[in-house]
Amino acid sequence: MKRTENNFKSSNSEFDDKSEIGKAVTQKTDLDKWLTERYALYQDSEKSMNEFEIHHLEWPIHEVDLKKVEVNYPRFDTLIKTKPHKTQYSNGVRVIAWGKNKKARTESKK
Repeated sequence: MKRTENNFKSSNSEFDDKSEIGKAVTQKTDLDKWLTERYALYQDSEKSMNEFEIHHLEWPIHEVDLKKVEVNYPRFDTLIKTKPHKTQYSNGVRVIAWGKNKKARTESKK
């Protein structure tokens, strides 16, 4: 994984973007809150999809001017076909996770 101020690229080239981080969002819309205040965490491992319950402080978010986005993630190829309608950036928050729920991975047939 390689991250610079205006670019993030995964080591296996599944995600590559170029963007410019803008000003902080001080008045979050209902959509902003719905998108960022999620209280479940999913971990995609080789053999399973793991779900955890989580708790965290409110995410600080910034506007983003997305210059380029390339996604090559076959499991989601039918979902991610165009530039997103809304983009935001956050430095992140600390998360407390508990209650691992492990679900066996199943591959969809094409």
